[in-house]
Amino acid sequence: MEHLDQRFELLSAGARTALPRHRTLRSAIDWSYELLDGDERALFDRLGVFPADFDYEAVQSVCRAEDVGGGAAITLLPRLVDKSLVSTVGRGTRRYRLLETIRTYAADRLAAAGAEAAARQSHAAHYIALAEHAAQRLETSDQRIWLDQLAAEQPNLRASLAYSIDAGDIDAAWRSVAALQRFWDVTGQRREAHEWIQRTLALGDPPATPLAVAGLAAASAILHPLDSRAAFDLARQAEQLAAGLDDLTRAKAARAVGMSAIWVQPELVRPALQEALARFGDDHPWESALTMQGLASTSGALGEALQWGRDSVASFRSVGDQMYAANTLFIMAQSSIYAGIADDEVYGWLAESRSLAEAAGSEGDMWHATVGFGQLAWERGDHDGAAELMEECLPTLRRLGDRRCAGRALYMLGKRAHEKRQLARAAELLRASVEAVALAGQSFVLVRALEGLAAVFSAQRRPRSAAVLLGTAHAARHSASEHMRPIPPADEELRRTLVRDLGAAAFDTAHGEGVRLSPAEALRFAVRFAPFDEPDNSRLARL
Repeated sequence: MEHLDQRFELLSAGARTALPRHRTLRSAIDWSYELLDGDERALFDRLGVFPADFDYEAVQSVCRAEDVGGGAAITLLPRLVDKSLVSTVGRGTRRYRLLETIRTYAADRLAAAGAEAAARQSHAAHYIALAEHAAQRLETSDQRIWLDQLAAEQPNLRASLAYSIDAGDIDAAWRSVAALQRFWDVTGQRREAHEWIQRTLALGDPPATPLAVAGLAAASAILHPLDSRAAFDLARQAEQLAAGLDDLTRAKAARAVGMSAIWVQPELVRPALQEALARFGDDHPWESALTMQGLASTSGALGEALQWGRDSVASFRSVGDQMYAANTLFIMAQSSIYAGIADDEVYGWLAESRSLAEAAGSEGDMWHATVGFGQLAWERGDHDGAAELMEECLPTLRRLGDRRCAGRALYMLGKRAHEKRQLARAAELLRASVEAVALAGQSFVLVRALEGLAAVFSAQRRPRSAAVLLGTAHAARHSASEHMRPIPPADEELRRTLVRDLGAAAFDTAHGEGVRLSPAEALRFAVRFAPFDEPDNSRLARL
């Protein structure tokens, strides 16, 4: 109350001639509070549990009649509005709020009455249920409405999840993670989601329950564009906990494994996704559509990938999910571009993807389509146009925490800088691309970015660094699943140049060292080499 008292004193400074009850804002609220009857006071106190504005349904749920002296919220709440202790906000569905000083006063009264814990528990239960209902509606044509609803309720949703974590309620915390995953993803809040996931994991080992498995699978999906290894580990944990549980739970865990294994253990992808599809069956069309999307993004043959994509799009449309239909169309376009196809059909998929994303309010999918248009422009030979699009979308991709697409943009910008002989800028951009996609997972871009950076180092007369990176690119190319290997072979002209500059023995040594290094290790190792005209050829052996 110390800071509240200071605010009250500041707001009332100079009013020394006023009546005593007006000398401070605190005394004014005290006076108003004393005029309330017992039921009104009980409701007012309990409204202190809301950190921001709220709707009437929340008041009914959190402030039940037995909690407010038997009075009905439908009659008590308007009386608090009439007495200026509660304000109404919003032009559509009516919402309510307490000014911060009044809310703090109410919260202190609630705590003093010993009712804070029960009120916070009721508040958390209401908003967990709301999040779960919203998650279901996000799979339908009502998704834009429910995205807006969740955005309006975000302060309450945060308070709900914080209470579950503070109370050590592991099941409730994982319920919230599972319910909010789609909202966090679509609205570009992966970094905040990552913090909530880490706090939930810190509660201890999740129990072997459907709720915990669903939460772990959702956490894996959130982390996948940020850290593919962490996402895969969470998916495997979900799979272990799901053993012996119901088919729906086991299907969610299997899909999480299949979706996250692509950059870590690609041999697990197809069996896991096929198992998930079989377990979902016909009773869960949205879940099946998402699994088919996974098969579209991981199938080796382009024709097979596109067929899975078409089936996925049709299924998403049948349930009204325009966002994931947009995402699947982007995946289909990506697969085609990586296969060297840049025709009008691919352009049409990207245009439709962007249109659906805009209509549904999915910022991430809108920028994904922009990345796709940039890749398409590059494939068609318009390198300047591609670079402009990537410059435009890169800040947003970074803000959204989408390392994989950011890595694509950085790669293209680095290649364009190299073409323009801006070698220092090209090296910086391509190094950043490698760092982004090595963590998030993206073999196609990783191989090309490593090879592109090697070419820049060669142009900078740093052949040893270039040879190390070529070795790492060689290892990444051959360890990638078939559908994610760049179709163009390694740059043999660059290889011959490096052999000529270094000599065959020194090149083989540096290249062999790169084969044994991870991309991150190769970047650290390569930059230790000075330019070509400084050390002698024996330096590599001494490092």
